[in-house]
Amino acid sequence: MKYLVIFKAKINILDDEYSRTAQLLREKALTQFNCQKFEAITKNDFEIALSYWNSLEDIQTWHKCEIHRTYAN
Repeated sequence: MKYLVIFKAKINILDDEYSRTAQLLREKALTQFNCQKFEAITKNDFEIALSYWNSLEDIQTWHKCEIHRTYAN
């Protein structure tokens, strides 16, 4: 793995919907966009996630994905 993406988020509402959405995004990154590994920790209303990638092209493709862009904003 050559690249690490660090994602930080302040969570407005940490509920089942947030958890389901986060899991969906993780699964898509891992299974459809060549993400090699994904780790995250959530405490109170803050989350830090680390995703590991082999290429910048895979990261850019994931970043352009409609579902990722919808939830990343």
